[in-house]
Amino acid sequence: HLSSHSVKPKLAEDGCTCNGTQKVTSKDQEQESISQKKMYKLCTNGHLNQSYLKNVTQGCSCQPQVTLDTLKQLPYLDCIIKEVLRILPPVSGGYRTVLQTFELDGYQIPKDWSVMYSIRDTHETAAAFQNPEVFDPDRFGPERAEEKVGRFNYIPFGGGVRSCIGKELAQIILKSLAIELVNTAKWELASNAFPKMQTVPIVYPVDGLQLYFHSLKFPDA
Repeated sequence: HLSSHSVKPKLAEDGCTCNGTQKVTSKDQEQESISQKKMYKLCTNGHLNQSYLKNVTQGCSCQPQVTLDTLKQLPYLDCIIKEVLRILPPVSGGYRTVLQTFELDGYQIPKDWSVMYSIRDTHETAAAFQNPEVFDPDRFGPERAEEKVGRFNYIPFGGGVRSCIGKELAQIILKSLAIELVNTAKWELASNAFPKMQTVPIVYPVDGLQLYFHSLKFPDA
């Protein structure tokens, strides 16, 4: 058992604040990665054309009018964001330390080993998702709610107590970006080729995502 000398002191309040701030700000690269992947999916799925998206976000206009209450009134936009995160999660996976020896599918996994879980493979192979290769936001609608079938089938930000602390902020930013874009611009891919991706540590287009933007306010821009 632990003696009084082996108990670690509690982290000071300033330390907790600093640690939390570092973890949130360290997600900037992941947020940029998710935003680029969302733009790619919106460009390559014809049924999600910009006129349709504008109807989905109708009544929101642009910031600063958008509020958290407004975002809650856009359930289908939430489905679109979730489907982007399912197909192109912000990171490939994560690591966990084995707390006690266990057996999985006939293999013994020893205590203290590091094991990696794959987010993308989970999303592609989980039986809960019908036609997982298809971009289908309706799978997250109330009639199907495929992500709620079983545990840990949908883990774009990890799962359990160690899931990403910035996941709610990330989704708010993505929804706000979608609303801003559909109200101010039209866009298209600069190339028809699928961008070359790096997968470690963050799934990210190697040369960025090249797009053409056309202002709705200034058509010739």
